[in-house]
Amino acid sequence: MKRLVSSLCAVLCLLFFLPLLPTGSVQAAGAVTDTIGVYIGYFGWDEDQYVEKATYTWQELDDQYGGALSTYENVYSYYSGSRTYLVAARGFSIRDLLEYAGVDFGSIANIDFFTKDQTIGAYRTFTKESLFDAPRYYFPNLAADEANGPYAYNGGDITDGAVRVEPMLALEDYTQWDSVGSEFEKLYDSSMFSPISRFHLFFGQLSPTEANTSSAAKYVYKLLITFSGTPKLSTSETNISLKVGSSFRMTVNVTAEDSLLDQYVKDNLKWSSNNTSVVDVDNYGNLTVKGEGEAVVTASFQGSSVSATVKVNGNEVSTTGGGSATADSGSGQTSGAGENDGGTADANAAETAAATADQTNEVQFSENNSGVYILSSELMEQDEYAEWVNSILNHDYIENDGDGALVNARKEGMDGDAEQLIVLSSPKSFARLVFTVLIVFFALGFGYEILSYRRKMKFK
Repeated sequence: MKRLVSSLCAVLCLLFFLPLLPTGSVQAAGAVTDTIGVYIGYFGWDEDQYVEKATYTWQELDDQYGGALSTYENVYSYYSGSRTYLVAARGFSIRDLLEYAGVDFGSIANIDFFTKDQTIGAYRTFTKESLFDAPRYYFPNLAADEANGPYAYNGGDITDGAVRVEPMLALEDYTQWDSVGSEFEKLYDSSMFSPISRFHLFFGQLSPTEANTSSAAKYVYKLLITFSGTPKLSTSETNISLKVGSSFRMTVNVTAEDSLLDQYVKDNLKWSSNNTSVVDVDNYGNLTVKGEGEAVVTASFQGSSVSATVKVNGNEVSTTGGGSATADSGSGQTSGAGENDGGTADANAAETAAATADQTNEVQFSENNSGVYILSSELMEQDEYAEWVNSILNHDYIENDGDGALVNARKEGMDGDAEQLIVLSSPKSFARLVFTVLIVFFALGFGYEILSYRRKMKFK
């Protein structure tokens, strides 16, 4: 019975700790990779600034397993500077992968390949022109030795029989040193293929004497796509007239090579005012008018910027229209929140509701340091606060799972949004739950040991 209880505790511990382990395959450096990620960004960005465009498992891409990309077999030749290196591989073209992920192929400047056997930085970087635009070949008549260097195996020209090849990420391959393509083709068959180097980068040669063997990288797990150019910022609000005491939200349009980059740039704009005694601006483009005069408000992202002149004259007498925050992509899609005529009215409604909430102490709201409103469920359920709840929806959507923050998806119209205004209770820590359960089971085991000991003492 004692062994049974101990075994049960061990099994239950294993079952509860398994969900805490990282999902997916646990792979050491130099092990086969199961996923490939595509990330996009611009020159001058750090690696961690690149935005994830797509990540796929190899099964999702391999058509032999129902995947989305067509695979094919190719033979590639390489020259190391003294030896030949021949490859037979089955995989998909890098061009097909990028187009499937929705990358604008024509805007690509560079591609960085990251591998699991190099932990810092990219293993290899190609320009688009070098990897895709310049013709690359497999040379079946290429032979080489240390004494003679590269030479034509069957006489004639070393380029005889050259075949243009497309750069590939191989799912499985077979390689051999010190061989010749024409002989290698007779030797291998697909039964010799192995997936142990997946994803394996192959790209052929620009010329027979190009020594680039080491760049045929294995264990590729991430591609960093660098676009040419830079994001463009614009605004139609170049001249803004306001009154002292009013508020306004400045609109900035972002045009980048991808809609994901549009949003990333918008979320990381740096706002500034050259005269904060007249107009101050927060991290979201909200203008606070402090006094009469003139100020220039600027939104910038790295090398791009856009500015608006704000003129303040007189005091606010009545509620006037305000601006909105949007990020328009090149396709004309708009993200953000707010209506052009509701900024000040919404702010007044929010202030009125806040005052009422403080007086009655029946409803509560607060705004955290990310600009996200946290609302009590009591407030949301009361009809008299419906207008104010809707005004809160004019604030930016900020993803903030697990800490009780407002989730404002803004996927529908205003009425639909009001129904989506949800206060998330902080979820119980899973680790704490597991720890509690384990304590219970260990307590049961300890109690069982005490009872067993007393029983033994009783019968002595």
